[in-house]
Amino acid sequence: MINEPMLSTKEAAARYGGLLICGTNYALAKGDTPQPEKPFKPHAEYFTHESNRSKDSFVSRLIVWFDWWGIPLELEDGTPTELNHAISQTNLFYDSSASFELRPPDDMKLAYERLQKNLMRPDINASGLLVTSAQLLDETQRRLSLSETREAKGGSFWVLFGRSGTLRVAVCPHPSSGHQKRQDVEAVGADMRKWIAAVLQEQKIKQAAARREK
Repeated sequence: MINEPMLSTKEAAARYGGLLICGTNYALAKGDTPQPEKPFKPHAEYFTHESNRSKDSFVSRLIVWFDWWGIPLELEDGTPTELNHAISQTNLFYDSSASFELRPPDDMKLAYERLQKNLMRPDINASGLLVTSAQLLDETQRRLSLSETREAKGGSFWVLFGRSGTLRVAVCPHPSSGHQKRQDVEAVGADMRKWIAAVLQEQKIKQAAARREK
């Protein structure tokens, strides 16, 4: 494993104080062999940019979920929304594999330490963290010491909300973890809209404070 935290999205002022989306690791393209972790440069101008969407169905599936939650990431003409620009993206692990499994305790510890470094980067200073993996639910609660937790549920779909200090955290299943019914995903829409609104409100406060300090 490498020590330095990595992001898929490029640095941008609009992402300061915004939302960090964290997946598990990188998908394996058909016919490719698993790859170990190695440093890489951010490649996406924003979360739903074609350079990001074409690499992994993860982004395309999350676009659909955000639509179902009533929080579109793109306008009808494809223009990215305010939230889209506010999103930074990373994974807990930087390798690629056909499927994801939890790692040894030392690896999990390092991975969450890297995640926290990403959250606290001077150009990120995230107000919200969305972890997309049922497998990481217990690890995230424990390693980020989540408090004030509550669950929103719709059929087989769920989201756990909590706090890690002042950071707003949400954990949901991974978009590739089986077929999620639209009605189930939509059922948590009100909770997700409220959570995202709180993240964006906190981002505005952080950005205003940063402007005053210049």
